[in-house]
Amino acid sequence: IQLIYVLAAALVGIIWLIIFLINLSVHISDDVYVIVLSIAGVLFAVSGFIVAIYYVIAWPVRHEGQSIGKKFQKIRLMVVEDLETGKIRTMTKGDIGTNLLRLVFSIVDALVFGLVGLYIMNNDPNRQRFADQQAKTVVIKDEGKTRK
Repeated sequence: IQLIYVLAAALVGIIWLIIFLINLSVHISDDVYVIVLSIAGVLFAVSGFIVAIYYVIAWPVRHEGQSIGKKFQKIRLMVVEDLETGKIRTMTKGDIGTNLLRLVFSIVDALVFGLVGLYIMNNDPNRQRFADQQAKTVVIKDEGKTRK
């Protein structure tokens, strides 16, 4: 439900911005209009970046390891406490650094159109990507219950 409010507010804001910029172009000089348009573009890009970072890093931590996409796929990101015994636990709000580390190392997984990550995952006995190995996380099928 919260996501619907955020999307609705973003849509209203975008529509308002378009109407504002169209009306503004009629009343000011071209030079000022270009400056205003540039500032609006930068603000739009920065806000998009902030939303993307929140979605990738904070959302899974706040929702027990599930982003919206993971929820649809019925998978979950878990923190590995002991790989040998298979002890894993649900992500908590204190695992934001773990998720940030996973994001940073995802750059390696993304090399050559994601083939590096696919290769590493297919050759790992636990099916972990490089980023998951470094951040000590694992993606599991969600069985509908939270593991502690």
